[in-house]
Amino acid sequence: MADGNDSQIDAFFQDVLAQKRDDLIALASSILRDRHEAEDIVQETVAATWQRLPKIAPERIEHYLIRAVRQNAIKRKTRRRVITNSDGFDAIEVHKASADDPIELEEAIESLPLSQQTIIRMKYYFGMTFRQIGDALSISSHTAASRARYAVDKLRKKLKSREHNND
Repeated sequence: MADGNDSQIDAFFQDVLAQKRDDLIALASSILRDRHEAEDIVQETVAATWQRLPKIAPERIEHYLIRAVRQNAIKRKTRRRVITNSDGFDAIEVHKASADDPIELEEAIESLPLSQQTIIRMKYYFGMTFRQIGDALSISSHTAASRARYAVDKLRKKLKSREHNND
């Protein structure tokens, strides 16, 4: 690749990063529930992506970053969960809140399978279309839509059952 082309790709990468950094941190944070850890994941992912930049088509850089941040955050969360569970300590039970409570909603989202959590967050937190979600996760837009539909159904049932239990 020519040096001029390299500098154009570097500039394009910097532009994408400037526009999407906060979204990437929010995505990682929504998975990890820890902003500082999310910032670390994004920084590590950006550094690794920078090394692979010549192998990534410029039009795929944004999707590559989203997918890589998501995967790295999931890996970190899984490692953290294994460490936490191996200590023999149970998670602190959070008090039951009303259905309007965002904490309760987030707890309900966290109870979903990780693939559904991710799609719900991408769709409703970041306002991505199912086509964008499908591209970012390498699934069809129809699969993204059906996972979102199943997730919303599960959330409704879970929140409704919590509401009945609190009465």
